[in-house]
Amino acid sequence: MKVNTYTRQQIQNGYSLVELSVALSIVAVVIVAGLLGARQVMLSNTTNNQIRESNQTIAKLRKTMASQTDTTGLTNLVAGKLGAWPNDRSICNDTACTNRAMFSGAFEYAFTNDAISAMAANTGVMYVLYKVPTQACADLVNGLNGATVALYAGPSAATAPTAGEVPSTAKSVKSGTGSNISVADLASGCTSSTGLSDIYAAVQM
Repeated sequence: MKVNTYTRQQIQNGYSLVELSVALSIVAVVIVAGLLGARQVMLSNTTNNQIRESNQTIAKLRKTMASQTDTTGLTNLVAGKLGAWPNDRSICNDTACTNRAMFSGAFEYAFTNDAISAMAANTGVMYVLYKVPTQACADLVNGLNGATVALYAGPSAATAPTAGEVPSTAKSVKSGTGSNISVADLASGCTSSTGLSDIYAAVQM
């Protein structure tokens, strides 16, 4: 009588632990890559939307202040009452106006400008993006370039701005209508250990 013999490999069912580990590792890499890609796409979309709305806000401020000889008296509250901010992201009362930017935890502000190298005091508007992601800083600065006289960027301050004064920690990345953005200064200004940056955009009326 013939007896069938089977090797260990012939009677093994399923997958080995090594095979399962390799498969799970591949799946994990694919999932992580997908999440990172989706996060980058979301950041890019939010940045583009913020650039569009920031330029619309600047255009509104220019239109509103066009007949003024100077911008003395312009505060964030006044800007809010003039309708500069989107209604769905603005909360204004009799004493204050909070305008959320499109990024989570970020805000927008507008004040009359302090004197800077490119512009005399109270002759324009200092538009501020406060606590934006540092990853979006360079794109935001470039997106605001066409509407501004001067641009500054730096690590986010501990407290929100209350006036149009550029903090000493901010780097000048553009000074004057005819000047170009300095790539080196932009890289320096858009560097922050906290991952959050502030952008100051000087707008001539």
